[in-house]
Amino acid sequence: MTAFEIGKNVSFTYLKDVERSYGRSGRTADYTKNAESYSGQIVDVRDVEKVPVTSHTVNYGPIKGERSQNLVTVETSDGETKAFYDGRMVNPQLSDAS
Repeated sequence: MTAFEIGKNVSFTYLKDVERSYGRSGRTADYTKNAESYSGQIVDVRDVEKVPVTSHTVNYGPIKGERSQNLVTVETSDGETKAFYDGRMVNPQLSDAS
């Protein structure tokens, strides 16, 4: 997939939280248990190296996964705005904004 672009519509699955455990075969991880599907229009793409998240955000609480370099803000069809780290956006499908 190419880079995310402001104004494009996108649908994707987001890996929210990995479930880790230990079994007879060793350490296991389930990346799909807490995954959720989203779609909407990209309204911002932020490189957190150039424009870092605030210390309040970093210290807000334990993050449910790793942070990526890019934070993609999406306005969903119901008008809600959500931000996603691009490294946890799986199978993104882009289309021209209408």
